[in-house]
Amino acid sequence: MIPHLKNFISVYLPDREAMAPVAPRELALWPVNMKWVQIQEPSRLVASVIDEVLDLSGSLQDRDLSFADVTLLVRDNAIGTACLALLGAAGIDVKHVFGAGHQEQKERKLAFHAGDRRMKAATIHSFKGWESRVIVLAIDYAPNQGQLSALYVALSRVKRHPSGSCLVVVCADPALVPYGRTWPDFKLIDREESSAADDPPLPF
Repeated sequence: MIPHLKNFISVYLPDREAMAPVAPRELALWPVNMKWVQIQEPSRLVASVIDEVLDLSGSLQDRDLSFADVTLLVRDNAIGTACLALLGAAGIDVKHVFGAGHQEQKERKLAFHAGDRRMKAATIHSFKGWESRVIVLAIDYAPNQGQLSALYVALSRVKRHPSGSCLVVVCADPALVPYGRTWPDFKLIDREESSAADDPPLPF
């Protein structure tokens, strides 16, 4: 992953090249699956994220993984809440930090821990300092330097493991397409394919 992280910094955060990761010479090359799903219909972001989680669930056991190893990262509480509704409808229980108000969100953050056997979900900001073997990242847009920096943080939260790790990005921002195309697995979902079933309106 390190070349892809360095590439992201050079393209989108050139003033922060000093923070680019450097692999120690003795570091073992442990496998990581990297998939970028670019959607052209922003209203399909949440549904596309859930599609990727469900698609991923079929291969977790084959990779010595479970839902306890999976973390969904989103930009804000509204997107996270919308994802929870569809995950719940699919029968997936999630430990998350989203709430109706600041106090509930704070309480959920305090109760958030890696040892829980459920799938995890959090905002990028809430997940700083944490790592996960499997990360599904939802990107609605990243138009400014602050949001691009947060996106870099999210991309770097994958926990290395001898049996392999996984990073899946679902992106609705067309500005990130050139970068997404550099990933080993890039998928473009066109508008016709997306229009079959739009997401429910986000509760902004």
